[in-house]
Amino acid sequence: MKDITLEQLKIDFEMFRDQCRLLVRTKNNFDSLYSDDSVKKILYASAKHFFDDLHRCLTESYFLQVGRITDSVSSFGKLNLSASYLVEKLDELGVLSTEIKLLSEKINTYRTATSSARNKYFAHLDLDAHREQLKLGGHSWDEMYEFQVNLNRFTDCVGKALGCGPLDYSSSAGDGDVLTLIHILEKATKDQEN
Repeated sequence: MKDITLEQLKIDFEMFRDQCRLLVRTKNNFDSLYSDDSVKKILYASAKHFFDDLHRCLTESYFLQVGRITDSVSSFGKLNLSASYLVEKLDELGVLSTEIKLLSEKINTYRTATSSARNKYFAHLDLDAHREQLKLGGHSWDEMYEFQVNLNRFTDCVGKALGCGPLDYSSSAGDGDVLTLIHILEKATKDQEN
């Protein structure tokens, strides 16, 4: 017996895709701020402590967001808005494709790579991990990029299956974004030097 309608699953999916878009924006903002040494120099010249704190906040947010969208179908008797939930409901409605299932599995592989850091540093403060200063959740840039590509492909396939269509959210640039901030800070630090 189906406990969800196609229309409700479309609504749920759009909310899920918004969460995926926010996760990618978090990653893109982090990359824009911290992957280039010349940009980091500008940030630290303008507000070192603030940008150190922001680094931590963006990292924590990213790991937690990955955990949420790759969560199990339910926790503690409550449904989770996650890729697994969408897969289960697509299957119930008879519109689950092999490609969607495979992409979901690939997405969950990344969850496995990041879960130790999320569980021991960000969602909880594991005392032993902190005492031993363990490095957890390590993964390569390639794994992160592959996750992002698979996530966008997953949401595109689900969107097509539900009649919502695809949406490329890999870029989040626009007026007033992080690049605007970097340019303003660059100008301000140059003005201070003069």
